Amino acid sequence: MDGWTSVPCPHEPDHNLEESYESMLHKYCDEQQVSKTMKVTVQDILDGLEPPPSPPVQKAESFLKVEEPEDELDFGDYEVIRSPCQELDGSRVEQMKILSQPKGMQAQNFTCAQPDCMKGIGHFHGPGRLCDFDGKSYCNTCHENQTAYIPAEIVYNWDFKKKRVCKASYEFLQNNIDQPLLDVEEMYSGLYTKVVELNAVKVLRIKLTSLRSYMFTCSEATVRMLRDKVWPREHLYNKIHIYSVNDLVEVKSGRMQKFLQEVVDLCLAHVYSCGLCVLKGFICEICKDSKPIFPFETESTVKCQKCKAVYHMKCKRESVPCPKCLRLAKRGKKISDTLDEDYAYPHL
Repeated sequence: MDGWTSVPCPHEPDHNLEESYESMLHKYCDEQQVSKTMKVTVQDILDGLEPPPSPPVQKAESFLKVEEPEDELDFGDYEVIRSPCQELDGSRVEQMKILSQPKGMQAQNFTCAQPDCMKGIGHFHGPGRLCDFDGKSYCNTCHENQTAYIPAEIVYNWDFKKKRVCKASYEFLQNNIDQPLLDVEEMYSGLYTKVVELNAVKVLRIKLTSLRSYMFTCSEATVRMLRDKVWPREHLYNKIHIYSVNDLVEVKSGRMQKFLQEVVDLCLAHVYSCGLCVLKGFICEICKDSKPIFPFETESTVKCQKCKAVYHMKCKRESVPCPKCLRLAKRGKKISDTLDEDYAYPHL
C-alpha cells in the first residue's frame, strides 16, 4: 500500500534499540570527551558542590550540665544564697524584723530603688514615693500607694495601721502574711508583758506544746485529729514564740486566743479520758499523792528543767530539791538539760 506510515519496516533494523548510549557518544563526540564524560559520576558532581553552611549545633552535654554551687547553701543565712530573687527575698525577710529608716533620694542617686527600673525621681522627674517597709523611694510605676501591715511596727510598737509600700514589698508581704517568720521572743521579749492578749496566747501555746507530747504518742487517729484541727499552722504547737503577721493580727482581734482555747480543750478532754495518756502522767514525789498530775496543768504544777519531772506547785519550792534528780545522781545517771519529753518515765 502506497503512502506514509508510522510503522517501521520489518526489514530495517531499529537503530534506537540496537545502538548503545556509548556508541552514540563515539559518533558525536571525540574520544577524549567520551573518556572524560564516562569518568564523571554522580558522586563527582556532588563532591564538586559546596555544602551549605550548617547552623552551629550546641553539644547535648551543655543542656544536661548542672552548675554546682560554689559552696553549700545555708538557708538560715540569707547572704550566701546565690539567686538574685532569693537574695531579694532574704533581705526582705530580714527587713521584716527591723524598723525601716528613710534613706533619702540622694542616697539613691535620685533613681528609683527598684533594681530593674532605675527611673529618675526627684528634681524635674517628679517626687518619689517612700516605701514604709524598706525606707526606700520609688517611682510612680513601681509604687502605686498600696498599703500593707509592717511586721516590725507590729512587734515593736503593736501598731497595726497599714502603711504605703512599693509594689515589690506589697507582693512580698501579701505572699508571706501566713508564713511563721517572726520570733517575738528574739525580736522583743518585753512585748509579752506589755500586751495582755499576747501573753494569754503564750500561756495557751505552752499548754498546747505540752499536750502535743501526749497526743502524738497516742493512736494515729488522735494524731490526725490534732493535726487536722491546727493545720496548716503547726508552728502553734511546735515553736511557742514563732508567729506570722496574720497570727499577730488574730491575737489583736482575739480570734487567736479563742481558737487556741478550743484546741487545748479538745486535747484536755482526750488526755483525761484516754487510759493510755493518763498512764503517762506524773506522781508528785514530794507529797506522794496518788492522783496523776501533768505538765500542761500550768496553774497548779511546776516542771523540773533538768529531769522534766512534775510536782505540785505548792510542794516544789526553791528550798526543796528535786527528788528525781537526787535519785538519778545517786544511781550515776545523767539526763541532758535539753530533754524535751513532757510525760513520765516510771523506769527512771
